[in-house]
Amino acid sequence: LVLLNMMDINTDQLLTVDDSDTESTVSLATDDGEDHLPESIAAEVTRHGTTYTQTWYLVKWKDCPLIRSSWESISTIQRYPEVASQILQTWQEEKTLQASGKSKPLDIEAFLQAVDDFEAAERERHKLQRFKSKIQRVLSIVNS
Repeated sequence: LVLLNMMDINTDQLLTVDDSDTESTVSLATDDGEDHLPESIAAEVTRHGTTYTQTWYLVKWKDCPLIRSSWESISTIQRYPEVASQILQTWQEEKTLQASGKSKPLDIEAFLQAVDDFEAAERERHKLQRFKSKIQRVLSIVNS
């Protein structure tokens, strides 16, 4: 149960969601273009608005590293009936363990920092690849 102290985390930054988009963010979070099944829930946050309450789950996707997890609504998880019940039941059990102190919740701030660091490294890697390609083109012209 990642029972977060919501005063410590800005949920607007944590959960930037376009409600008109019904596609899971996993398609944006993975590099392989495959549709991945949800594997587990790593955290949960609830946002309370003046007229609504929304709960979001940090979903770990099958065959994807934890760093590629994404915040999803219950409806996204339920789109996978072959695994949804088990994942939600396991999450309820995990929340009970966390509430009793027998399990530690995911450090969401550390997770978000790791995601930022990973994405920055990916951007840098892509910049270096583009630079290398340009150098190779220049060298091929010079050597011609």
